[in-house]
Amino acid sequence: MPDRKCVMSRSTHRSASRPCTNGEAFHQPFPSWGLLAQNLDLDLQALRGAVLRAAGGRVISYIVRSTEKEDGRHWQRGSGPNWQGGLITLCTCRHDIRAWRSCDEWRNWWIAGFTVVGGRDRGNSLVYLMRVRDAFKSHMEMWASLPEETRRAKATDSNVLGDVYRPRPGRSAAGCFAPKSYVKPHPRHPHSNPEEKWYKDVTKYMRTRVSCLLAGDPELSFLWSEPLIRLVDCPLIHHKEWPALSDLLGHLAPWDSSGEGRTRSRRD
Repeated sequence: MPDRKCVMSRSTHRSASRPCTNGEAFHQPFPSWGLLAQNLDLDLQALRGAVLRAAGGRVISYIVRSTEKEDGRHWQRGSGPNWQGGLITLCTCRHDIRAWRSCDEWRNWWIAGFTVVGGRDRGNSLVYLMRVRDAFKSHMEMWASLPEETRRAKATDSNVLGDVYRPRPGRSAAGCFAPKSYVKPHPRHPHSNPEEKWYKDVTKYMRTRVSCLLAGDPELSFLWSEPLIRLVDCPLIHHKEWPALSDLLGHLAPWDSSGEGRTRSRRD
């Protein structure tokens, strides 16, 4: 049995960032095909079985502030994490977390995203869990790695909640961190605004470090369209590193609709 004691293994700056939403009623649909659909809405026992062969990897957990719990469902109203096109990617949100490590170091880490505590549901429910398969320094690199079908599903210029920026034709890799090398996002995209918030998505650094673009392994990527798994016995999960996935799994329990025994996060 894993140690049930909840210990912070790393403390970092916790910004009071706003969720990456556009304030409108758009939301990302959950997958209906492929591996992500197969890995959708697993119960805790099935999840433990599915990750058994890879449960030793380290984990970062955080609060996905753009995902809301309404009417017993999860509604992702932001662009990141993005689970369109058969692949979970994290490219337009959590620049701070993505700058923690180099792109080479990110591979085989797990990322776990939970809902914020609030409203009638007083618990952190698990929204997604993925093991990082690939990490890229620029949107140009990410775009080149994706099949055409995935590009269409994630392109920010044609999808209100897309998270990968389309390179302009003829632009070279030397300009991969310059906003002028990319097509502007859709006018209703959360990062399309007078302040050109999207510039931050394509430039190289978060302070002095590269904010890598992360893509999960579809075989080891999991999504929950409704609260089925919750966190227990650990009140602080935002920007938390776990020594191994087994440690995080030891602090998960089936969702209890009565609300009994839930713990609150400090990121209310």
